[in-house]
Amino acid sequence: MNDHVVDESLHAEIRETNVKSSEACFNKSFSACDEDESNQCSIGKKDAKDEMRCDENDDELRQIFITKNGVLCREVQKMFTSFVEGDEITSRLFQTKDNELPNRFQDMKKLQYPVFITAKHFWLMIDATLGPPYYFERHIDGRLKSEIQGWTDIDDLQIILDDEFDYEYSDDSESDEEEEEVDQNITLVENKKTRMKKVDPRREVTYEVFEDVIWPRIIGKFKKHKGKYHPSLVWTEIMSIIKGSYEAIYGGRFLDKNSYFEIGKKQAPTFVDEREILYSFFLEYEHIRQNKHMFDQTDLVQNLYQRFRKQKNPKWKVNEIYVDEAQDFAQAELFLLIKLCESPHGMFVTGDTAQSIMKGIAFRFKDLVSLFHYASKDSSVKTVGVSVQPDHIYELPHNYRSHSGITALATSVLDILKDLFPDSFDSLPSDQCLFKGPKPVLLETISSNSLSLILCENVRETSKIEFGAHQAILVVNDKARDNIPEEMKNGLILTLYEAKGLEFDDVLLYNIFTDSEATKEWRVVLSFLEKLVKKDSKNESKIPLQMSTDLRPLSFNPKQHKVLNSELKQLYTAITRARQNVWIYDEDKEQRKPIFEYFQALHLVELVEEDKESTPREWVDKGEEFMKLKMYTQAVKCFNTAGDSKMEDIAHAYQHYKIASTLPQNSPQWKEELLQATLKFLEAKKTKEAAKCLETAKQFDLAAELYEKREQFEKAAEMYRRTKKPLESCKYYERAGRYEKSIDVHLENKQFEEAIHSLHRYQENPNPDKTEVRDNQTEDQINRNAAEYYHTQKNHDEMKKALNRIRDISCRVMFLVKKFDGANDYIKLAASILLDNGK
Repeated sequence: MNDHVVDESLHAEIRETNVKSSEACFNKSFSACDEDESNQCSIGKKDAKDEMRCDENDDELRQIFITKNGVLCREVQKMFTSFVEGDEITSRLFQTKDNELPNRFQDMKKLQYPVFITAKHFWLMIDATLGPPYYFERHIDGRLKSEIQGWTDIDDLQIILDDEFDYEYSDDSESDEEEEEVDQNITLVENKKTRMKKVDPRREVTYEVFEDVIWPRIIGKFKKHKGKYHPSLVWTEIMSIIKGSYEAIYGGRFLDKNSYFEIGKKQAPTFVDEREILYSFFLEYEHIRQNKHMFDQTDLVQNLYQRFRKQKNPKWKVNEIYVDEAQDFAQAELFLLIKLCESPHGMFVTGDTAQSIMKGIAFRFKDLVSLFHYASKDSSVKTVGVSVQPDHIYELPHNYRSHSGITALATSVLDILKDLFPDSFDSLPSDQCLFKGPKPVLLETISSNSLSLILCENVRETSKIEFGAHQAILVVNDKARDNIPEEMKNGLILTLYEAKGLEFDDVLLYNIFTDSEATKEWRVVLSFLEKLVKKDSKNESKIPLQMSTDLRPLSFNPKQHKVLNSELKQLYTAITRARQNVWIYDEDKEQRKPIFEYFQALHLVELVEEDKESTPREWVDKGEEFMKLKMYTQAVKCFNTAGDSKMEDIAHAYQHYKIASTLPQNSPQWKEELLQATLKFLEAKKTKEAAKCLETAKQFDLAAELYEKREQFEKAAEMYRRTKKPLESCKYYERAGRYEKSIDVHLENKQFEEAIHSLHRYQENPNPDKTEVRDNQTEDQINRNAAEYYHTQKNHDEMKKALNRIRDISCRVMFLVKKFDGANDYIKLAASILLDNGK
């Protein structure tokens, strides 16, 4: 076969192909219950029974796992499901299918426990569970009447990290029926995810909203303080202390000025001497928030707590609550969770305060112990056994994830935190590692184009990670993710917050310092390093600490450099995501210099200074590695650098095909990507792959032309068969020696005489490799089929002609006798046949 045949006209024909757009079909969502009087009555009765539900089925164990991180929540649920499904007996006790949770907890079924849920989803369910007056407007069955931006318009429980698509070509093409079924399934998914409701006019104040919308107005009013206070620190003071502390939720709204001033230094150390102006910032914040009809998460939690404490007969209870990544929760949230749990014995709280990177949250386990004490004093809500308080906080010093190279680097970051911000987290003993490993790597003058090559060299195809994927690129925020170079966007890119709680074989920290909220503050690290160097010089260690003389250390000022607290915690969190390798890359030389110098002075890292010059052959080899890993964008870059235009076109083609594989079938974008893949394959003279793309795109005529040029005549025949062109189809079936298929096509299209001619050509063909026709493909049987068809069409003349071509006289007569209906002349015709043949 000639694999290098390229037809110029075929190029033009593909380019001119008109791709028709297809519209998704959406079902109408069900009608609202409160618009149906009968539903109102039945649901009203159900509501009346809810108060008694708490006393029923007390033997049922209701467990809830809750975290702020949607990715982590999903991965923990998947891990639990895999454990359950691994045992036949256990699997019958749990509902492991990912069914949608009801709106209210009192509507939960026994098999739906344990529940894995994000905090936002949990608070929404509690709002519905507690009954009216709701915080968010609802139908009588608890359904929300409006979408809540940032809460219900994203489905963070559906984030799946390890879904992999098989982009390799398959010779098995789906039937039309199968394709229609796939399309219907896609439509059903779209229907579920895109049911539209009106949007709640209130907007949540997140840190991004506070920083971009509210903070400029606050500081605009207090102009003399402009530049003195970082918005992230002000936001944390408001959300964790003034509105989010236990004292605030218990008091009923937020701390008044006097109460705020009475908060201890250890609980709120950031603005001890500046609380006057901070409270003024807060009052202005509340004024702006209310005027703009906004709410923050503490407003919702406050509302839920006040409604919960007024309930005499709770409609629902939970036996055990497992809180993961507790450092992401405000005191007010944790206090409400303690009150919701049937007993403090059922509370399990875990976290790492050195990873407190959520904007607006300041958490310490010491404060958590106090919450149990406060809960025991809160007589407004009766909680069984609440007087019992935790007498011990369990420290988990053994690190089962990372090796010594990674933990040593992470510990060096904690050392800075301990020195600068000792009250901002719970100080624990250093991690105890179980094994040694390589030092993390600083990539100083590596180009961004080479980073994907580093990732490629360390991919492990056989390893399986419990959570997440094998490798991850970590960035500061969504904006930083958008700025990732194109050649790296095929990798798994997560923000630091998304990655928290997950683990990966290898982690690349990308522009952590470039995108940091701290700027000159990083030079404080050099002052800390100076202290270490002076201390080390006295001890005369074997490997002395040294630092460059051209650096500009910045003396630490507790009031001016507070933002460094959260930035160091982010850095610690990022480093500790890795099992095997940590690479740190940053474009901003000035921003990265202090921390890079610190790591190098402590001999904790390896340094990669310059890209090595690679030969074209090495670039091609690397590109082929990327092709095997289906990382086609990176492969394109390698082949382009090597000057191999043919392989570059092939990689481009596979990339287009890969993109098409992720799109809804029959959509305009899907067809366009497949046609672009076809063109690239043709330019690379890869006609086999080009034909497959055309076939996948349902451009069967064009695919047939290519298969014909490749002398794949049977494939060409199949294409024409799918486009209802029987004569062309039969022509190529016969050229392929598949006469039995040619006869089938003729019979499908009622071309009986042509079927007989095809049979004659089969009989005359001397080729021993031809496929034999089937036993029922005889000339008499073809004519009988023709007679049967013309009889049903009431075309008696053509029926008689077909009968006359049947050699077996008895067969002709029996056909007519069976088809006689009392009105036709078939008996007379049968008699004449017998007489003509002397019977």
